[in-house]
Amino acid sequence: MRRPNAIATALVLTGLIMLAAPTAGFEMITADRTSSVSVADDANALLGVQTTGDTPDQQNPAVVVEITNNAGKEFTDLQTDVTIDGSTLSVSNGFAGSLAAGETTGLELTCEGGGDGTATVTIVSVAEGDGFEIRNHEYTRTITYSCTGGGGGGGNPGNGGGGSGPASFTASDVDENADTLTQTFTFDGDGLGSNGDATVDLTDPQANGGIDYTTMNPGDVTLVNGKGSVAYDSNTDEITYEAQGNVKGTVEIEVSNFEVQSADGGTVEYADSADRTGQDTFSVFAVADDGGSVDTGGDAVVPENGTAGEIDSGGNLTAGDNATVDGEVSSDGNISAGENTTFDGEVDSDGDISAGENTTFDGEVDSGDDLSAGDNTTFNGEVSSDDEISTGENTTFDGEVDSGDDLDAGENTTFDDEVSTGDNLTAGENTTFDGEVSTGDNLTAGENTTFDSGVSSGGDLTTGDNTTFEGEVSSDDEISTGENATFDGEVDSEDDLTAGENTTFDSGVSSGGDLATGDNTTFEGEVSTGDNLTAGENATFDGEVSSGDDISVGENTTFDSGVSSGGDLTTGDNTTFEGEVSSVEDLATGDNATFSSSVTSDGNLTTGDNATFDSEVTTGGDLTAGKNVTFDGEVDTGGDLSIGNGSTVGAAEVGGQVTIDAGSVNGELSAGGDIYLQDGATINGEISTDGTVYVGCDVVINGEVDAERESTC
Repeated sequence: MRRPNAIATALVLTGLIMLAAPTAGFEMITADRTSSVSVADDANALLGVQTTGDTPDQQNPAVVVEITNNAGKEFTDLQTDVTIDGSTLSVSNGFAGSLAAGETTGLELTCEGGGDGTATVTIVSVAEGDGFEIRNHEYTRTITYSCTGGGGGGGNPGNGGGGSGPASFTASDVDENADTLTQTFTFDGDGLGSNGDATVDLTDPQANGGIDYTTMNPGDVTLVNGKGSVAYDSNTDEITYEAQGNVKGTVEIEVSNFEVQSADGGTVEYADSADRTGQDTFSVFAVADDGGSVDTGGDAVVPENGTAGEIDSGGNLTAGDNATVDGEVSSDGNISAGENTTFDGEVDSDGDISAGENTTFDGEVDSGDDLSAGDNTTFNGEVSSDDEISTGENTTFDGEVDSGDDLDAGENTTFDDEVSTGDNLTAGENTTFDGEVSTGDNLTAGENTTFDSGVSSGGDLTTGDNTTFEGEVSSDDEISTGENATFDGEVDSEDDLTAGENTTFDSGVSSGGDLATGDNTTFEGEVSTGDNLTAGENATFDGEVSSGDDISVGENTTFDSGVSSGGDLTTGDNTTFEGEVSSVEDLATGDNATFSSSVTSDGNLTTGDNATFDSEVTTGGDLTAGKNVTFDGEVDTGGDLSIGNGSTVGAAEVGGQVTIDAGSVNGELSAGGDIYLQDGATINGEISTDGTVYVGCDVVINGEVDAERESTC
């Protein structure tokens, strides 16, 4: 028993002192001339104390004693010391520390242990106010309590948590997710004593809770933890545990192979040879079958091959293989479906939705968390998920799809409507997107993917070989495709664009970074890059081409319109330029190049053999031509001019030195430096230079020479 603190018994007040014999527990009361003191009845005294008659139980605490201020003045300081014998009751809410005149304050007690009985409560109090003081008032009464059952130890009835009473007894909810239905009961074995016994009474759930435990066999009741033996008696609906020696720690009993017939649940009672008692309430999932509907605050289950109507579950919903749900489904928890399951109505889950292979959703599907489906799943309505969507192979989405996070689809998936993701979209091979596609981040698709409408990627866009894009394509980052890709609409990449061999772009292409394609690429619209442009052999550019930096293309490339390079322009053999060509830096072509329009290079221009320039050529640097090159228009170079055997130049204005190697100039030739006319050269116009003209053997000059002339033959 806890003892009260010692409290002084003398009461001294300023003014006249009044002494009264101790009555009703008072040792001394003092007051001034204006105070009226009554101590004959505790309830009506200056400090009135009385019991309420209320009884604390396992479910509710109770106010058992009240103090009333009858002094006519405020108790500015009210001190109380409470003592309770035993350990069953404890204070949950004590008296107030001050109390206005005429007001009442109470002492609330709660069950700390188990059992029924009485307890002695002793209260010692001191009250002070303006002009008076009451000391060492002691009040003792016997309180009745009813603490049998679960919950007193802080447990949460219905969820198997916390335990109840000194035995800390718990009864778990029925586990519908196990292959076999199971339930566990636990209690503290430390207080059971040597060779003690305990009883778990299942009468309430058996009679009222929709559970039939009588279907269990002896082997279905097992002792998971603890020493001793356990058995179930179907006649009394009791499980009996007999300890072997002194048991320490938690005793756990598991039962299985019982039947659930309704979702009522129940309360399990516990008692043992140590006079400990307890109880706990558990919940049971609702069973939806035979076409019936279910409305439950807990979990719901549709058994294998079962048929249900509408289902409204406050917990999780589990549907077995081959189950059919004909009505709408709403779940505050997760929804899990086995293989070959059919949902004919809308499905709405606040948690995850997971479905096995060959599942069919005929209505809208809305998941508050992840949605995952196995192979061959069909969604005939709109699908939305606040988190990720993941499906297996051969999945069909007939309606719009909206994923708050990633969307991951297996091979051979078909999306018949729009698709939107908050993050990444990943699709396997042979996927078809019939509607517009929009992703918050990266989009990745395997080989043979078809996009029938526009595609917008917030990150990278990467596809395998044989991909077809029939609408516009845009990416906030890079675009990369495999071989044989087809782009029917405009393509816009904020960064690099890379395409494999045999790719076709039927409309304009814009890249904020590099653009690189393999052999046999066709560009039917305008092409614009912020950086380099690189194309393999046999490329065709039908529209204008502009590059922020270098352009480099392989053999047999054709440019049907103008080409503008912000850096170097380099081409392989047999390149054809049908439009104007300009290069901020050097321009270099292989053999057999054809330029049908004017060419401007701010740097050097170098061509291989057999090149043809049908119009003007202007360079800021040197111009070097191989053998048999033809310049039909005027040539204006800021640097040197050098042409090989058999090459022909029209009128040429050269800022530097000129070298003609057995070639011909069919117009005026002016140079800022020396002119070298090698053996066999022909000049069919005037020659002027600030330097010297060096003339080789068999040179023909059909015009005036305004320069110092020197023979080298």
